[in-house]
Amino acid sequence: MMRVRVPNGDLTAEQLRALGQTIAPYGDDVGCADVTTRAGVQLRGITLDDAGRVLDVLKAAGITPIQSGMDNVRQVSSRRGWREREREREREREKVNLLDKKKKQRPL
Repeated sequence: MMRVRVPNGDLTAEQLRALGQTIAPYGDDVGCADVTTRAGVQLRGITLDDAGRVLDVLKAAGITPIQSGMDNVRQVSSRRGWREREREREREREKVNLLDKKKKQRPL
């Protein structure tokens, strides 16, 4: 199982496709993805031998499993809801992504 960071719970269609590509080789019986209670994603069925390929796909899509488990702050999110104006959401998204980037560089 591999956890993937999803700052603010925002994923693009391209990122969702990349997540699907990582588990597709394992078939419906083994490969699956779960959305966690913290708005992250858990990829199930991934073998250790295939981890490098999965990491390459995730990196190309701009998502990462770095600092996504153990005793780490797993997700950074804002308190603003989806109903707010797009410009405000974009500013919040930028702040969350900056905090997430800093956290990955300097874990708690």
